Amino acid sequence: MSIRMGPRLAYTLDLPPELAAQPVPTLLLQPLVENSIQHGLEPKVEGGRITVSARREGGALVLEVVDTGVGEAAPSTGAGFGLAQIRDRLATLHGDAAGLEVVPEPGRGMRAVVRLPVQA
Repeated sequence: MSIRMGPRLAYTLDLPPELAAQPVPTLLLQPLVENSIQHGLEPKVEGGRITVSARREGGALVLEVVDTGVGEAAPSTGAGFGLAQIRDRLATLHGDAAGLEVVPEPGRGMRAVVRLPVQA
């Protein structure tokens, strides 16, 4: 996507080294990043930025994908196939201890928040 969008796509990874050993289901973040690009940044003439971050909140690993795209103007309702698959996988792996929330950022872009139980 960097090649296709060129300077219209910027990204930041905020992934603390102390969380590197925490397991994350394979291909969990990829569809979230793809959604941010396809529905948020590509429709925006000037493009934008995606930030992928991780942090620990109590007993949860919180992963976020935030974009500065078109936000609520995007045609997505937050209930697409990719998002449904992520929710189903999280429920299968962790039950109610994990989840996905997708919310508009006021005045800009979208935020996808994944919560996973921290592994000891």
